[in-house]
Amino acid sequence: MTLNPSEIGAISSATTITLIAIVLRPRRRRPEGIGRPLSAVTDQLQRAVDKVRSTRRRRRSVPPEDVADWCDQLARRMRSGSTLRNALTSVTPSSSALSHATETLRLGLERGQPIPDALDTTQPISAGRESLRRGPHVDLAFAVIAIAARLGGSNATALDRAAASLRVLAADRQERRAQAAQARLSAHVLTVVPLAMLSLLLLLDSDVRATLRAPVGAACIAAGLLLNGVGWKWMRHIIGAKQ
Repeated sequence: MTLNPSEIGAISSATTITLIAIVLRPRRRRPEGIGRPLSAVTDQLQRAVDKVRSTRRRRRSVPPEDVADWCDQLARRMRSGSTLRNALTSVTPSSSALSHATETLRLGLERGQPIPDALDTTQPISAGRESLRRGPHVDLAFAVIAIAARLGGSNATALDRAAASLRVLAADRQERRAQAAQARLSAHVLTVVPLAMLSLLLLLDSDVRATLRAPVGAACIAAGLLLNGVGWKWMRHIIGAKQ
Protein backbone atom coordinates (compact mmCIF):
# COMPACT_ATOMS: atom_id res chain seq x y z
CA MET A 1 0.00 0.00 0.00
CA THR A 2 1.47 3.35 -1.09
CA LEU A 3 0.63 6.53 0.73
CA ASN A 4 0.16 9.73 -1.22
CA PRO A 5 1.87 12.98 -0.09
CA SER A 6 -1.27 14.30 1.59
CA GLU A 7 -1.61 11.20 3.77
CA ILE A 8 2.09 11.31 4.65
CA GLY A 9 1.77 14.97 5.60
CA ALA A 10 -1.32 14.30 7.72
CA ILE A 11 0.35 11.42 9.55
CA SER A 12 3.53 13.38 10.24
CA SER A 13 1.55 16.42 11.44
CA ALA A 14 -0.59 14.27 13.74
CA THR A 15 2.54 12.64 15.15
CA THR A 16 4.11 16.05 15.80
CA ILE A 17 1.00 17.31 17.60
CA THR A 18 0.89 14.14 19.72
CA LEU A 19 4.51 14.51 20.81
CA ILE A 20 4.06 18.20 21.65
CA ALA A 21 0.93 17.39 23.67
CA ILE A 22 2.82 14.72 25.61
CA VAL A 23 5.65 17.17 26.40
CA LEU A 24 3.30 19.92 27.59
CA ARG A 25 0.70 17.83 29.40
CA PRO A 26 0.67 17.76 33.23
CA ARG A 27 1.49 14.47 34.83
CA ARG A 28 -1.53 12.62 36.21
CA ARG A 29 -1.94 9.23 37.74
CA ARG A 30 -4.12 7.00 35.61
CA PRO A 31 -6.64 4.59 37.13
CA GLU A 32 -5.58 0.97 36.93
CA GLY A 33 -7.16 -1.10 34.19
CA ILE A 34 -8.33 1.81 31.99
CA GLY A 35 -6.77 2.29 28.57
CA ARG A 36 -3.77 0.04 29.22
CA PRO A 37 -2.59 -0.26 25.58
CA LEU A 38 -2.70 3.51 25.11
CA SER A 39 -1.12 4.03 28.53
CA ALA A 40 1.80 1.79 27.61
CA VAL A 41 2.52 3.83 24.48
CA THR A 42 2.21 7.20 26.23
CA ASP A 43 4.36 5.97 29.13
CA GLN A 44 7.13 5.00 26.72
CA LEU A 45 6.94 8.40 25.03
CA GLN A 46 6.96 10.13 28.43
CA ARG A 47 10.05 8.18 29.50
CA ALA A 48 11.79 9.22 26.29
CA VAL A 49 10.89 12.88 26.90
CA ASP A 50 12.06 12.65 30.54
CA LYS A 51 15.36 11.16 29.39
CA VAL A 52 15.92 14.03 26.95
CA ARG A 53 15.05 16.56 29.67
CA SER A 54 17.42 14.96 32.18
CA THR A 55 20.22 14.93 29.59
CA ARG A 56 19.70 18.63 28.93
CA ARG A 57 19.75 19.37 32.66
CA ARG A 58 23.03 17.50 33.05
CA ARG A 59 24.57 19.48 30.22
CA ARG A 60 23.76 22.76 31.92
CA SER A 61 26.09 24.36 34.40
CA VAL A 62 25.69 23.69 38.11
CA PRO A 63 23.02 26.04 39.57
CA PRO A 64 24.15 28.64 42.12
CA GLU A 65 21.94 27.36 44.95
CA ASP A 66 23.71 23.99 44.90
CA VAL A 67 27.12 25.67 45.03
CA ALA A 68 25.92 27.91 47.89
CA ASP A 69 24.83 24.87 49.91
CA TRP A 70 28.24 23.28 49.32
CA CYS A 71 30.03 26.43 50.54
CA ASP A 72 27.84 26.47 53.65
CA GLN A 73 28.73 22.84 54.38
CA LEU A 74 32.43 23.61 54.01
CA ALA A 75 32.15 26.63 56.31
CA ARG A 76 30.31 24.64 58.99
CA ARG A 77 32.90 21.86 58.82
CA MET A 78 35.74 24.35 59.30
CA ARG A 79 33.98 26.03 62.21
CA SER A 80 33.79 22.63 63.88
CA GLY A 81 37.60 22.41 63.82
CA SER A 82 38.48 20.89 60.43
CA THR A 83 41.05 22.37 58.10
CA LEU A 84 40.18 23.54 54.60
CA ARG A 85 41.79 20.45 53.07
CA ASN A 86 39.89 18.07 55.36
CA ALA A 87 36.64 19.88 54.67
CA LEU A 88 37.13 19.65 50.90
CA THR A 89 37.90 15.94 51.00
CA SER A 90 35.22 14.95 53.53
CA VAL A 91 32.26 17.07 52.39
CA THR A 92 30.42 15.54 49.43
CA PRO A 93 27.95 17.89 47.69
CA SER A 94 24.32 16.85 47.82
CA SER A 95 23.89 17.70 44.14
CA SER A 96 25.01 14.94 41.77
CA ALA A 97 26.13 17.46 39.13
CA LEU A 98 28.26 19.36 41.65
CA SER A 99 29.62 16.10 43.02
CA HIS A 100 30.82 15.16 39.54
CA ALA A 101 32.23 18.66 38.95
CA THR A 102 34.29 18.51 42.16
CA GLU A 103 35.32 14.88 41.90
CA THR A 104 38.77 15.58 40.42
CA LEU A 105 39.37 18.19 43.15
CA ARG A 106 38.80 15.60 45.88
CA LEU A 107 40.92 13.03 44.06
CA GLY A 108 43.79 15.51 43.71
CA LEU A 109 43.67 16.39 47.40
CA GLU A 110 43.60 12.72 48.40
CA ARG A 111 46.73 12.18 46.29
CA GLY A 112 48.56 14.91 48.18
CA GLN A 113 48.32 17.86 45.79
CA PRO A 114 48.22 21.37 47.27
CA ILE A 115 44.79 22.97 47.16
CA PRO A 116 45.66 25.61 44.49
CA ASP A 117 47.20 22.93 42.25
CA ALA A 118 44.19 20.65 42.65
CA LEU A 119 41.90 23.54 41.75
CA ASP A 120 43.97 24.52 38.71
CA THR A 121 43.92 20.98 37.33
CA THR A 122 40.19 20.53 37.91
CA GLN A 123 38.40 20.38 34.57
CA PRO A 124 34.86 19.47 33.55
CA ILE A 125 34.64 15.68 33.44
CA SER A 126 32.28 13.26 31.76
CA ALA A 127 30.02 10.73 33.43
CA GLY A 128 29.58 7.94 30.93
CA ARG A 129 28.78 9.57 27.63
CA GLU A 130 27.09 12.66 29.03
CA SER A 131 29.24 15.73 29.43
CA LEU A 132 28.91 17.78 32.61
CA ARG A 133 29.69 21.48 32.67
CA ARG A 134 31.32 23.01 35.71
CA GLY A 135 29.89 26.47 35.13
CA PRO A 136 30.67 29.97 36.41
CA HIS A 137 29.22 29.41 39.87
CA VAL A 138 31.57 26.53 40.61
CA ASP A 139 34.42 28.64 39.21
CA LEU A 140 33.51 31.39 41.69
CA ALA A 141 33.62 28.97 44.61
CA PHE A 142 36.95 27.55 43.38
CA ALA A 143 38.42 31.06 43.11
CA VAL A 144 37.39 31.84 46.71
CA ILE A 145 38.85 28.54 47.93
CA ALA A 146 42.11 29.12 46.05
CA ILE A 147 42.52 32.62 47.49
CA ALA A 148 41.70 31.37 50.98
CA ALA A 149 44.26 28.56 50.65
CA ARG A 150 47.00 30.95 49.49
CA LEU A 151 46.35 33.83 51.90
CA GLY A 152 44.90 32.04 54.93
CA GLY A 153 42.76 33.93 57.40
CA SER A 154 39.11 33.26 58.12
CA ASN A 155 38.29 30.74 55.42
CA ALA A 156 34.81 30.05 56.81
CA THR A 157 33.88 33.73 56.56
CA ALA A 158 35.04 33.90 52.93
CA LEU A 159 32.95 30.86 52.05
CA ASP A 160 29.93 32.32 53.86
CA ARG A 161 30.19 35.48 51.77
CA ALA A 162 30.55 33.44 48.59
CA ALA A 163 27.43 31.46 49.52
CA ALA A 164 25.51 34.67 50.17
CA SER A 165 26.51 36.06 46.77
CA LEU A 166 25.47 32.83 45.05
CA ARG A 167 22.08 32.89 46.77
CA VAL A 168 21.53 36.43 45.51
CA LEU A 169 22.26 35.16 41.99
CA ALA A 170 19.84 32.26 42.50
CA ALA A 171 17.08 34.59 43.71
CA ASP A 172 17.63 36.88 40.74
CA ARG A 173 17.40 33.95 38.34
CA GLN A 174 14.17 32.73 39.92
CA GLU A 175 12.72 36.23 39.65
CA ARG A 176 13.58 36.37 35.94
CA ARG A 177 11.96 32.97 35.41
CA ALA A 178 8.77 34.10 37.14
CA GLN A 179 8.58 37.25 35.04
CA ALA A 180 9.19 35.28 31.83
CA ALA A 181 6.44 32.73 32.54
CA GLN A 182 3.90 34.54 30.33
CA ALA A 183 6.43 34.83 27.53
CA ARG A 184 7.15 31.10 27.73
CA LEU A 185 3.43 30.33 27.53
CA SER A 186 3.13 32.60 24.48
CA ALA A 187 6.03 30.81 22.84
CA HIS A 188 4.29 27.45 23.37
CA VAL A 189 1.00 28.75 21.97
CA LEU A 190 2.56 30.42 18.92
CA THR A 191 4.43 27.21 18.14
CA VAL A 192 1.63 24.68 18.67
CA VAL A 193 -1.30 26.56 17.09
CA PRO A 194 0.16 26.73 13.53
CA LEU A 195 0.98 23.02 13.66
CA ALA A 196 -2.52 22.20 14.92
CA MET A 197 -4.16 24.31 12.21
CA LEU A 198 -2.01 22.73 9.52
CA SER A 199 -2.96 19.22 10.67
CA LEU A 200 -6.65 20.15 10.85
CA LEU A 201 -6.65 21.64 7.36
CA LEU A 202 -4.85 18.64 5.93
CA LEU A 203 -7.48 16.34 7.40
CA LEU A 204 -10.55 18.38 6.46
CA ASP A 205 -9.75 20.47 3.39
CA SER A 206 -9.13 18.77 0.06
CA ASP A 207 -7.78 22.00 -1.45
CA VAL A 208 -5.00 22.08 1.14
CA ARG A 209 -4.13 18.46 0.36
CA ALA A 210 -4.06 19.29 -3.31
CA THR A 211 -1.77 22.22 -2.61
CA LEU A 212 0.52 19.95 -0.65
CA ARG A 213 0.88 17.65 -3.68
CA ALA A 214 2.24 20.54 -5.76
CA PRO A 215 5.98 21.29 -5.42
CA VAL A 216 5.33 24.95 -4.67
CA GLY A 217 2.81 24.13 -1.95
CA ALA A 218 5.08 21.56 -0.35
CA ALA A 219 7.96 24.05 -0.42
CA CYS A 220 5.80 26.73 1.23
CA ILE A 221 4.70 24.38 3.99
CA ALA A 222 8.28 23.23 4.55
CA ALA A 223 9.43 26.87 4.73
CA GLY A 224 6.64 27.64 7.20
CA LEU A 225 7.61 24.74 9.44
CA LEU A 226 11.24 25.84 9.29
CA LEU A 227 10.34 29.42 10.23
CA ASN A 228 8.13 28.10 13.02
CA GLY A 229 11.07 26.17 14.46
CA VAL A 230 13.39 29.16 14.11
CA GLY A 231 10.83 31.36 15.86
CA TRP A 232 10.56 28.86 18.69
CA LYS A 233 14.33 28.85 19.20
CA TRP A 234 14.52 32.64 18.98
CA MET A 235 11.76 33.17 21.55
CA ARG A 236 13.47 30.74 23.93
CA HIS A 237 16.70 32.68 23.46
CA ILE A 238 14.97 36.01 24.19
CA ILE A 239 13.28 34.83 27.40
CA GLY A 240 16.47 33.12 28.61
CA ALA A 241 15.11 29.58 28.73
CA LYS A 242 18.61 28.14 29.27
CA GLN A 243 19.36 30.16 32.38
